[in-house]
Amino acid sequence: MNTQNLLHYEIILLLAKYGEKQVLEAFASHLRLPSDVLEAKLLEMSKLKPRVTTKKRPEPSAIIDSLVIQHPDKAECLKKLFSRFQNRTFLPELKDLKRFYNRHADDLGRVKSRTDAIPKLFKLIASLDIKDLTNLCDDFKAGEYSSLGILSEEIMKREKREK
Repeated sequence: MNTQNLLHYEIILLLAKYGEKQVLEAFASHLRLPSDVLEAKLLEMSKLKPRVTTKKRPEPSAIIDSLVIQHPDKAECLKKLFSRFQNRTFLPELKDLKRFYNRHADDLGRVKSRTDAIPKLFKLIASLDIKDLTNLCDDFKAGEYSSLGILSEEIMKREKREK
């Protein structure tokens, strides 16, 4: 139990034991305020609504546009991969996306959807050299790779490196 809960319970007990009027008068005298001023302030506070802010996600297309501006030589591949990503022919599932990211960089972190991963993923893709990016565009044709296909390809690469 945290201190905030204890405070609430103590206030409830005080109100139950002494009543609202006596508790407000004691509280007002402790704060050196007239009790009617304290009541007015408490009434104002109860009318206030908490401001709820939501974090707006940047539009995926805006992210791609900014990357295209930064990397004009990679624009065609970035747009093509983004289009394939949107229609789910490139990294169709979140698990595929995480595998791809782990293969080329560090851990993706806590991402709950493919859309949430777009900024990190496409920054990574834009950082690839043109040869790798072109190969990526050519390799990922619609429906060509499955999860098992990617996995077996990685195993084959490891076996070649070990030899």
